[in-house]
Amino acid sequence: MPAARLAYSQQTVGATFGDVIKVPGGTPSDVVLDESRQRLYVTSSGNASLNVIDLTRGLVTQTVALTSASQGVEVGANGRALISMVGTGVVPGVPQGTLAVYDQNQSAGSQVQYVNVPALPTTPAPLPAPTLTRLTTTFSGKLLRTPDGSTLYSAFNTAATSTPPPPSQSSTLLVNDPTNLAIRAGIKLPESIVAKMVMTGDGSQAWGLSDSGLVHMPLGNLYNYPILAPQTTEVFLAMDDCNRGVATGATGNTAGNEGLQDTLLDEARGRLYITNSGYNRIEVFDTQQQVFLNPIPVGQMPHQMAMGTDGNTLYVGNTGGESIGIVDLNAEQVTCSVVFPPVSRSGTANGIFPRSLAMGLFGLQFLMSDGSQWEVVENTALPRPARCRHRRCWAASA
Repeated sequence: MPAARLAYSQQTVGATFGDVIKVPGGTPSDVVLDESRQRLYVTSSGNASLNVIDLTRGLVTQTVALTSASQGVEVGANGRALISMVGTGVVPGVPQGTLAVYDQNQSAGSQVQYVNVPALPTTPAPLPAPTLTRLTTTFSGKLLRTPDGSTLYSAFNTAATSTPPPPSQSSTLLVNDPTNLAIRAGIKLPESIVAKMVMTGDGSQAWGLSDSGLVHMPLGNLYNYPILAPQTTEVFLAMDDCNRGVATGATGNTAGNEGLQDTLLDEARGRLYITNSGYNRIEVFDTQQQVFLNPIPVGQMPHQMAMGTDGNTLYVGNTGGESIGIVDLNAEQVTCSVVFPPVSRSGTANGIFPRSLAMGLFGLQFLMSDGSQWEVVENTALPRPARCRHRRCWAASA
């Protein structure tokens, strides 16, 4: 079969990032990258075929016919691809044509070998009906992390839920901080990412399944493209015509009560710390120079803070999860976090989070969003029993 050249869609002027690669067979169902051999294998649920793409030549080198619609594909270290399919039926009790192995090194008539699978098991007795409502597990987006772990790429479907389902609206590639999921940038793509994304080992190239095939994203050149961004996100925090200088700082989206939440003064260092929940970071203000210094990235939606008794540790309560970050103020970074034990809750109940923190003579004390009182003992969070903490109580019980 002659090689088919990839068809790239026309780009609107300066509006999108990446190229659309048209793949035969309609909307694809799965993709896998064989980086060592520079190949992509693509399956389409609406078509009984496997497409093989040679990345070095920019060609669809082969479209392999299968006996039924393909659903998924994976590649092994030896270069052979395992394909899962809908199948052609069950005879008698044995599924037919559900698995196949593709080996490009074999002759044309022997490249696809179908795998025999065991008979279906006898249907067991049904399980009792669940007593708790289960959460919906429909995954409306895709995530991809760079090999070095420094960046997280994501694309989420923002279309409203309806019946029948509307077309996917996930054509914005979000560039996230993997430590707290803060969004660094949003990049418009030419088509929506509808399923799996794959990436090369160096993180410079990525492909995502789209409506008509694949979206190729040259991530290594992302910041060589013109990106429109706000010139500033600063707002006035204070204004005093009688004093020199004006303090300014960056805020996030204030919708849902997010933004600047708490302040804490560090007199020894001449610093004022401000939790910026919208940006998942701590703003650092120099009280002597009247300027903002580099912020400290922390967890999701930080609200309350407490200074450790050593004067070098800052505890930050993150309301986006059950976590308290520990910041080394000399290193100006999060070094660890408070360890929480498993907390049992109903499957339909909301998660709990630290609402308020305070440092006392007996260590960090904090209140959770469900009203329970906790304390930190040797860096581990424990429910705090109702007991008297006064020394006279200790003496009476001795």
